[in-house]
Amino acid sequence: MEASKAQTRLEQAKEEVGQVLGGRWKLTGIVGQGGMATVYKAESMMTGQSCAVKVLSQDVVKPRILSRFEREARILSSLNHTNVSHFIDFGFDERLESHYIVMELLRGWSLYRYVKRHGALPLHAVVSITGQIASALEAVGQLGVVHRDLKPSNIFLQIKPAPARAKLIDFGLAKDPDPELMLTRPGQLCGTALYMSPEMAQGHPIDHRSDLYSLGVILYELVTGRCPFSGGLLPVLQGHAHGAPPSAATLWKLKEEPHAELLELIDWLLVKDPDQRPQNARVVRQKLVKIYHELSNAGSH
Repeated sequence: MEASKAQTRLEQAKEEVGQVLGGRWKLTGIVGQGGMATVYKAESMMTGQSCAVKVLSQDVVKPRILSRFEREARILSSLNHTNVSHFIDFGFDERLESHYIVMELLRGWSLYRYVKRHGALPLHAVVSITGQIASALEAVGQLGVVHRDLKPSNIFLQIKPAPARAKLIDFGLAKDPDPELMLTRPGQLCGTALYMSPEMAQGHPIDHRSDLYSLGVILYELVTGRCPFSGGLLPVLQGHAHGAPPSAATLWKLKEEPHAELLELIDWLLVKDPDQRPQNARVVRQKLVKIYHELSNAGSH
C-alpha cells in the first residue's frame, strides 16, 4: 500500500514539473520525495535564481500536518546561519492547492549518502562537519527551538566550492518554544530511534540538550561505523534510556589514531542525564574547534 501511494505521488510530482507556483517559482525537476512532501528544483521567474521548493503533499494536509509545515517555514525564516538551509519564501498556490517553502538549492550529498558511498571520513572532516552542525544548533537553541530529528540524512554536505560546508536541514519535526503551538502529544515519540535522546525515548520533556545527545550519536557513528545501539525499535529505545554503549575507543575505525579529547566529548554528549551533558551547543562547538585546530597544526608539522 505504501509503495503504491509513493508511486502515485511520484507520478503526480512528475506532472507538476513545468508548473509555476505562486506565479513566481517554476518547477524544473524533482530533487526528492518523502512521506509528507516533494522537493523540486525550481527557478525564479523574475531573476532566474535556482532554488529548491518543498511542496506539501495534498493527501496529507490535515490541521496538525499543515501547522508543522507552517512552523518549519517560520523557524527557517528566523534562522540566518551559514550552516542552516537558507529560507527564501513561503506560500500557497491556489491552482495546485498546495503549500510550499522555497529554500536555497543545495548541491552535494547528505552525510548519510556520502559516508555510504565513500566510506569513513578523515578525522579532521569528522570534527569539521560536527563542529559546523554544533554551530547551527547554537543558533537553533538561541531561538528556543529543538530540531528533534538530527541524523546523518538531515545533514547536507556542500562539497563545492571547497572546503565542504555542512548544512542542517529538515525542520519538519522541530519543537517550537511557544507552548500554545505544541503539536506533539505528551509522551508521543518523535524522531528517529537510532539517534534519539534518553529523555525523548522515554517520552519525557526535552530541550536543546536532546539535540546534543543526537550529535553525540552521530559523532560515535562517524568514528566507529555503527550507532551506539542497534536492533529493533524497543531494544534501541531501551539502550538509549538505560544501556551503556560499547566504548567508541575500542570500536574506532578511522585510519588516524583514537583522539582522546574527542572520545571524552563523545562520552560527555552521550550521558543519560541531560543535566550532566554539555549545557549548550556553544561549549560543544568550542571544543570541536579546538580539536580541529590541534589536528590542523599537527598536520602542518
